[in-house]
Formats: sequence, C-alpha cells, structure tokens
Amino acid sequence: MTTSEKKTERPVEYDMKKIRLTDGIVQRIKLSQDTRPKKRSNAEMADSLGISTDAYKNIIYKKNTYIKTNLLKRMQELFDCTLDYLICKSNDPNLTRNNESVSSPISFEMRDRKVDAVIDFLNRNYTTLNNLYLLLYKFPPRIRDNMLSSFNSICDNIRITSLIERQDHLTETGLRYIVDLLETESPELTKMTLELDKAERKLRCKHYRDACDIYIKIIYYSSFQTLSPLKMAISKLKDVDRDWKKHTAEFDKIVKKIPEPSKLSNPELIDLQKKLEAPILDYADSRNIKLISPADYH
Repeated sequence: MTTSEKKTERPVEYDMKKIRLTDGIVQRIKLSQDTRPKKRSNAEMADSLGISTDAYKNIIYKKNTYIKTNLLKRMQELFDCTLDYLICKSNDPNLTRNNESVSSPISFEMRDRKVDAVIDFLNRNYTTLNNLYLLLYKFPPRIRDNMLSSFNSICDNIRITSLIERQDHLTETGLRYIVDLLETESPELTKMTLELDKAERKLRCKHYRDACDIYIKIIYYSSFQTLSPLKMAISKLKDVDRDWKKHTAEFDKIVKKIPEPSKLSNPELIDLQKKLEAPILDYADSRNIKLISPADYH
C-alpha cells in the first residue's frame, strides 16, 4: 500500500456502530459543550442531538460503556470539529489524526438552525438588516464582492487563530501576545506565530517529524511581514538537528545550508530562504506534503 493510499484509508472507528466511551472522550465532549461555539446546557445538548436529557447525562457522567458512532457524528457537526478530535485521536479540533483539515458534509438541519439564528438576530437589529440589504442587493456587484471578500477574510483569520479552542493550550502571556498580533491587522504574522506554537508543542512531545513539517512550511511561505517567525523556525530546525538522531537525508540537506540564525540580518534571512527552497521541496516530496507556490499562498 502506498503512502497516499494510507492517508485516505478510512479509520475503523468511523464504520463501527458504537465505540467504547472513555474518560478522554467524555472530557472532549464536556469541553466542546462549554466552548464550541458557546456554552450549552445539558438540556440544550440533548435537544440538539435528538435524545432525552437523561440519555445525554448518561454519556457525560459515563454511566454508559459505549457511545453510538452516529451520535458522535452529530456532535461533530454541532461542535464543528473532526470526529478524530472527539475520540481523542487528534488534539486539534480542526484536524484529523493525520493532521489533515476536513470539511464537514453539509447538514441541512444545522444549516436551517443557522438561518433561523441569523433571522432572529436581524429581527432584533434593524440597522444591521438594513445595511446587509444595502450590501447584498443595492451595491454594484464589484463593490459587494470586494466587501464580502474582506469580511470572509476576517472570519477566516478568526478560524485560523482558533483562540477560543486554544486558550487551554496558551499561557495568559501567550494569549495576550496573539491578541496583540491580531490588533496589528497582520493575519499572516498571526497565523505563522500560531504555527510556531503548534510546532513547539510537537517538539515537547518529541514528535520531531511533525514539528519539522510545520517549520518547513513556515520557512517556505514566510515573507517580509513574517521575518520573526522565519528566523525562529530556522533556529528551531538547528535544535531539531541536534536532538533528532534519526532524521532523514532530505532534512539533513536543509540544515546543512543553515548558518547560525542569530547572526543573520533580515536581507540575509530572505537570501537563505531562497537557498533553502530546493531542499525544502525535496523534503516535502519525500513526506508527501503538498506545497503551493508562495505567491499563490499569499
């Protein structure tokens, strides 16, 4: 079986009618109930899932030995996370166990709830309703599309940062730093900084390969706006080279081109980034990592 075939292989838990209800799964459900996207009562959860409140309590108080997979899939839609996150196969709500981002299939029930929630909000906010009508139906298409594009970019940046979901992983100082970055209106810098944070957690668990994959992407996609994360990622690769005894030949080609990062000026950093492009592409190819061009990325 090839590597690409392994990636698309369906995890066995997805096809099981029920799986064992572990303490970890219960904790993920409780955490998601409190934070994704808002705190819900047990009664609200039960109503959303189409079960009785007592049946839901049996789950979160672990009175049941097993939980039905189709119920977990309904929770996945409700919490807007991956199934792997709920069953503790991934520590990131937005990623699978293979660190892949997955778009949930459209749930018409969820869509209708969102439409109802928006209508309820607009019924109580006439000014917003008026402005939305103006934007969607009165503005010239080009202006409307540009404004919607800007709005969607803001929403995407919020999803990228995932601050609500990641507060339990960040110190108060770290969270304040990320908020400050957001206030500088630099989504690219914010994203790169959060990627560094993710890689650092991989390193602490000695998941060197996964950490390197993240550092490689930061180096490859960095621009003048993200020189600080670029410098940090290069420095971290030198640290990994020291600690990771079984690194690959492709990784070795990258680190051999890296001098002492602390002594590099900004122009030298950009020059080094260009020199690393070829070995990074070789590394990505060996790891089946798909990289788009930096121009398309930005």
